Amino acid sequence: MAFFLLPQYRMMVFSVKWLLKHSSLSLLNYAGRHLEATVAITFLLVLLFGIVVRCEEQKYGLLQRLLNLLIDELRRRWKLYFNAAVLLILSAILFQFYLGAPRYLAVYGGKLTLLFLMQMGNIIFAILLLRGLLKELSEGAMTPLALLTSLLILLELGALLLSVVVPRNFGSFGFTNWAIRVYQYLVVISAPYVADELREIFSVKGRILKRTAVALVIVGIMVSVINVARPPAIYDYPYYWTKADIRLVSHVGPGLVYINDSPLPPFNSQALSFLGWACGVNLHPVRGDFGGIPSPDFCVSSLCHSPYPYKALTLSALDTERGFKIIAGAAPKGMTKWIGEVIGNRSSAVNGTVELIVGNSTVNPLIARLESGFLLPVQVNYSTVTGPTFRYYQTIKAGEKEGDVRKGYFVIEFVEVNGTPALVVEGVCWDAVAAGVWFLANQVLREPKKWDYSWIVGEWEESDGKVLPFLKFYPEDKNGFSYGDRIKIVAVGKP
Repeated sequence: MAFFLLPQYRMMVFSVKWLLKHSSLSLLNYAGRHLEATVAITFLLVLLFGIVVRCEEQKYGLLQRLLNLLIDELRRRWKLYFNAAVLLILSAILFQFYLGAPRYLAVYGGKLTLLFLMQMGNIIFAILLLRGLLKELSEGAMTPLALLTSLLILLELGALLLSVVVPRNFGSFGFTNWAIRVYQYLVVISAPYVADELREIFSVKGRILKRTAVALVIVGIMVSVINVARPPAIYDYPYYWTKADIRLVSHVGPGLVYINDSPLPPFNSQALSFLGWACGVNLHPVRGDFGGIPSPDFCVSSLCHSPYPYKALTLSALDTERGFKIIAGAAPKGMTKWIGEVIGNRSSAVNGTVELIVGNSTVNPLIARLESGFLLPVQVNYSTVTGPTFRYYQTIKAGEKEGDVRKGYFVIEFVEVNGTPALVVEGVCWDAVAAGVWFLANQVLREPKKWDYSWIVGEWEESDGKVLPFLKFYPEDKNGFSYGDRIKIVAVGKP
């Protein structure tokens, strides 16, 4: 249950829920909507099953007799079962390829033979593992290692079947290679079996047989190392870092990276973004013909770094005398009027000097344009809030119906773009946006001198069981922002 209680696992739990709720199997849909209850019930059933098995074993010993029959069968025909297991593993590899064929062929340049050649190390390892495990089981030695290895193999096959029903082609949620993830752990656990089999193979007396075995093992090791390194000469895999990238990151604060004389982004743009994230900077490769970008202040090879093409303003410098111009996008009916009332009718000026832009990139096209142009220091998407040196995962708890939320992050940020001041209140949901507007009106605008920052990241949480009328998405909705809810500031900053 620690996964549900510890905040660092919040995004993982959300991902599991999303994956199950969007699978093509009704049972998994239900489990995704009631994940906590499903895990608790499953744990109790496993515990009850263990008690029943224990009582049955003490009274009748049926399980032990079945285990003895299995061991006797393996002892008599273990080579037959070994050959069947090898065919099963090869079939599983082919099925895994079928699930992700377009992606795998793209990585290997469309060459099917190269794909299977580069998987030779995994195939040899799996064959040696099965041989060693079946030999040990046929000898009646159900050691903890044998039990754990057997469970991981069953889990891997289950993960392969799960890949059939989970959603595809949706970013990181579209992976169909869960079996490969389990196999990575299986390699570490089962290495002793492979080592024993290699020792036995290398001790054979036939010179030709021994040399053939050694050659196969060397080839398997070599292709496995190449698989890890993924050199661009073999793989069409653009996720790697160059020396220039690493040199560049040391010079980058909150900023962006682009190619100085090329209309195309860096070939390894996604890897470069990940490198920036790991180093604590918000790093975005963009097109070289990006309009309005200032001159670079540092270049490595064709990669250049420039500060963001906006001017960050402090909230303490807000001039509200001439009013705001509210741009609310596809806000719920009545919300724009409420915003004007909350900030004390200072928004009555249609042509106010400051644009008050609310919503997020999904519901407000202006915010989408600002974020796509890297004109906001803090950006919000469906799952994360990303700033120059931080990242928060969204905290919405998925409910039974649309709009049934109890938590959410909001961001208040103040920038100047093309000479126009823009005050942006963005959130992961409309309730969080409303909480941000309420905080802006009752804290920032009342005492602006206290807020000498360019951005504020806050967290709203339902606490009074009430919801403002325009945020009720169905008649029984009691989860949503209201004036009695809790608001906590989690980050503030300025360039």
